Amino acid sequence: MTEPAPDWWSRAIADFGAGLGFPDAGGWNSRVLNLSVDGGAYLIDVERSGEQIVLAVLRRAPPPELEEQALALMRASGVGQYHPFFVQLGLKGDDVLVLAARIERSEAYRMIEAFELIRRLFADVGL
Repeated sequence: MTEPAPDWWSRAIADFGAGLGFPDAGGWNSRVLNLSVDGGAYLIDVERSGEQIVLAVLRRAPPPELEEQALALMRASGVGQYHPFFVQLGLKGDDVLVLAARIERSEAYRMIEAFELIRRLFADVGL
């Protein structure tokens, strides 16, 4: 049996889904949420980790440009950039770059803002 999602989590994912334009987001209540937006250009993974939310956004990068784009993302998301969220870069498989933001429970309402930051970071490097 699945544990019921706490109210803060249900509200957070419903608000996030609605902010992305999903009209049925109010019924979402799983511990992990996987979405595809912008015609599949962005794959989004949202999960609850205790009292935090981990918002991961995945983008496929052409292999010849992967290293260059990964380095540019490291510079753009690294320490000293003073983003409102802690952002980490990762690689999944051979050609998928992942940017993830950790969001405190008290700031769950800012998930859309975190997504927009990640989308902007990807766009700044041409993804």
